[in-house]
Amino acid sequence: MDKKEKLRGTVEWFLYPKEGPDPDKIDQLQFLGFKIKTRKGQFACFGKCVAPEIGDYVEVEGYLESPDRLQFDLCLRVDDDEDGAKAMLEWLFGIKTSARVISGFDGDALLALDAFKNNEDLFLSKAKHIRRFGYKTYCKAKTKYEDHIGIDVIYREFREFGISIQQALKLYLKLGPTCMDKIEENPYIMAKWVPFSLVDDIALHKYNIAIDDPRRVYAGAIRCINDAQASGHCYLNLSR
Repeated sequence: MDKKEKLRGTVEWFLYPKEGPDPDKIDQLQFLGFKIKTRKGQFACFGKCVAPEIGDYVEVEGYLESPDRLQFDLCLRVDDDEDGAKAMLEWLFGIKTSARVISGFDGDALLALDAFKNNEDLFLSKAKHIRRFGYKTYCKAKTKYEDHIGIDVIYREFREFGISIQQALKLYLKLGPTCMDKIEENPYIMAKWVPFSLVDDIALHKYNIAIDDPRRVYAGAIRCINDAQASGHCYLNLSR
């Protein structure tokens, strides 16, 4: 079998459909074709994903059908390298303002984006020299970022446990932009929408939840009741 390829680049334009993604299905998986610009050149990429936007920096994973055409089974927005961080800051603040933000971090886009995500005080102190840039601008960009990247964050966080992009999408739609905060508070909240065995694996091994934690006991009991109901039972004996 051919080896899977990973490509990273900026979405330049859409090939299919030519008019771009269906706006009524923006929170659904769509079959799309788009051109990305990478350091190796331009590639036509086709597959099912949550629609990116023009200018998004993405990582696609799949098989090359020809030297410049890739059929992907995974497409995620990424911002963990210099090109991705720069593209994300440009999308959040515009080209000119993002350049000024990055200059405040000695030209290090990764450092600037890390501060934006994890150190509000540092970010604002570095950006205070920028005209008309204040706390409201920061908050607006933070909300925009969380809305934009949420599905991808869920998938990356739990991919090693076997979560699918469809399951990540469902969690994001149900829990909203603050989904990761809610999951960290109680991982078993996910059991309403994805298999309990997957959630239990994540809770025990990523968040180190104790096996007798009340959140686990409650979620397990609800799972047993729901399984019984699905099998046609009206009640369960307490001994179960």
